[in-house]
Amino acid sequence: MGMKKVFLILVSVVTICLTACGNSQPKSTLEFIEGKKVTISETEYVGVFFNFTNNTGETVIPADEIDVKAFQNGTELNVIVYSGEEVEDVIQCDTSVQTGTTAKVVWTFEIQDNSKVSVECSDGQKFEFEIE
Repeated sequence: MGMKKVFLILVSVVTICLTACGNSQPKSTLEFIEGKKVTISETEYVGVFFNFTNNTGETVIPADEIDVKAFQNGTELNVIVYSGEEVEDVIQCDTSVQTGTTAKVVWTFEIQDNSKVSVECSDGQKFEFEIE
């Protein structure tokens, strides 16, 4: 009888682990599209464009889900958000996205010069791109 009990406990623990660990799909994801200069209200900025997928089960704001930072010459650039204004038919990072939706999203930053831009995302992505 003791072995049956141990076996049942072991099966229960494995089942709980598999159930908890089986949901490995990230709640939200970013897929880098491109980085380039963009003009908003006659001012040039660095635009970092992504496909943002929301799988959280609720409506979220991309900027609240994943932090995106841009740098030039080793210094962080100031993020600028034009709430409600699209850039090249892409929504701003502070625009709500419903669950189960993928949307093209842009983070915009003040530009320092024409040097390379490096980007770091809180989901672990790091990359660089040249601007002209």
